[in-house]
Amino acid sequence: MEVKVKLTQAINHFLAPIHERRARYAAKPQFIEDILISGNRRTLREASETMHLVWEATGMPNFRKTPRPMINELSPGLIYC
Repeated sequence: MEVKVKLTQAINHFLAPIHERRARYAAKPQFIEDILISGNRRTLREASETMHLVWEATGMPNFRKTPRPMINELSPGLIYC
């Protein structure tokens, strides 16, 4: 039993900073949503730039001449492409 108690204490000590960070972020849901939206925008921008490089390198036509609007500007949550 003593081993279990020591192991439990060691695990709790190791996980304490993770639990504290999670509690801080859980208290700020808008902050988390802002991070996710920002990451989504960056990913879409970088993917678009990459596809333009692919189209140029392969000589394939760019079928999407106009940029796609940001779908999640007004809708909550993530948009997966």
